[in-house]
Amino acid sequence: MNIIIGLDVGRASAVGFVLEFFPSNAKQFFTRNRQNILRLKTDEESVFKLISFAPDAIILEPTGSWYSQFWARVAKYHNIACYWVGHSDLAAQRKSYGFINKRDDEDAYCLALTWFDPTFINVHGQKRFLTWYDCERINEIRSQFYDLEQLDKLRTSHINQLRQRLAVEFPEVQKRILRQSNKLGFTPFVGWLAEIYRTHLGSF
Repeated sequence: MNIIIGLDVGRASAVGFVLEFFPSNAKQFFTRNRQNILRLKTDEESVFKLISFAPDAIILEPTGSWYSQFWARVAKYHNIACYWVGHSDLAAQRKSYGFINKRDDEDAYCLALTWFDPTFINVHGQKRFLTWYDCERINEIRSQFYDLEQLDKLRTSHINQLRQRLAVEFPEVQKRILRQSNKLGFTPFVGWLAEIYRTHLGSF
């Protein structure tokens, strides 16, 4: 018998539902088995609580993958299989099980149900879990993108501050286009101002 935990992940927390089979009446089973709902935090106690069930797999939705990354790593470390259900699939499954409102505990339950649901398959008879969904790689790319954006913001801020200072202290060059030298690795004019590069000002 498989033990499956559906996890609806939020910021620094997650709601889980432990499921071992597909009930004949999904909505009724949920109402009668609320003790199966887990309230988890991103701490050691909650990790031990999750793995104490010895789940065969956890099922997640890739919404807010920054947050779900924590649980994906926990699963990987403890050799627990991790599967992902797409947003539209989860919405359709939720509706088919009779849930109208989007609630964390209901979403966690619906995620777990997809593992056992015999109708949650594609035309080839395979489960409709997202294939090749690499949460770590996606987050790595996203992190690098945001790092570049942040560096660009810092660069723009420094340039603006420099031009404001030049407007007061060196107004005749405040509108000069400042280009980085490929050979030097910095802008010659700024290097000259910082007294780390000596040359004739007229060469800038």
